[in-house]
This record gives sequence, C-alpha cells and structure tokens, in this order.
Amino acid sequence: MCRFRLSRRLSLVLLFRIVGYVNQTISLPCRTNRTSELLTVEWSKEGITPNITLLYRHGSETVEEKNPAFLNRTRLTLNGGEDGNISQTIFKLQRSDEGRYQCRTRVGKQLQVEATLELLVGRCWQTLWLLGGSLNPAMFHS
Repeated sequence: MCRFRLSRRLSLVLLFRIVGYVNQTISLPCRTNRTSELLTVEWSKEGITPNITLLYRHGSETVEEKNPAFLNRTRLTLNGGEDGNISQTIFKLQRSDEGRYQCRTRVGKQLQVEATLELLVGRCWQTLWLLGGSLNPAMFHS
C-alpha cells in the first residue's frame, strides 16, 4: 500500500489493480501498522449489498454481515499480527468478484482505510491475448 501524507488530517491512498482468473485463488494485499487486541478488519466490495466480503472482530471472523456470495470463499491472513498483514484470500474466483475492494481497520470508533484495490477477473485466454501472446483466443474454449 502506498500512502502519502498530505496534511495532519488527510492522506491519499493509491488504487492498485489486481488481475485474477476464474476459479483461481487470489490474495488481495493489505497491511496495517495498527496493533490492538481489539482490532477489527473489514473487507468490502462496492456495488453489492451487503457489501462486506470479510469481517474479523473479537478474534474471529463474523459471518452474519457477510455477503452470501462470499460465504466459505474468503480467508483473512493475520500471521499472528506480527507483520501487519491483513490480506484477504478469495477462493474459486468468479467473474462477479470483479470490482473495487476496500480494506479497513477499526479500533474503537477510529476507522482507517488501509487499501483500495481494483480486482479484474478474466479467463486465461483473455489474459494471453491482452499480454500480446501469439496464440489465437479462438483456440480456447471457456
């Protein structure tokens, strides 16, 4: 994550693009420098209701507020909290997973955006074509 301090109250978070493929397992990277036993980690996706894809609080994942499309398909990387890694892993990627995701942390009432990412989901042949490969995409069936 890149963060530029513009003033005492305002910071700019850059948007990263992540490319994934249908049925792939992918990690959406996020790090925090916040440490607290009361840390809440919230991953959300724009354009869906409810917008929560992963919610971790009180030491475990909370599924009550999670969007049903992400049930049993996400996992939070914590590594014991030592390195600040709070990345979200999405299993069995679907085309509908494409979109903008936000990683936020909360301690008490203090909410902080840690990362904003754009996930692009395609089929393998589309990626070969986009990368300028010499293979004809018509050779592949999706």
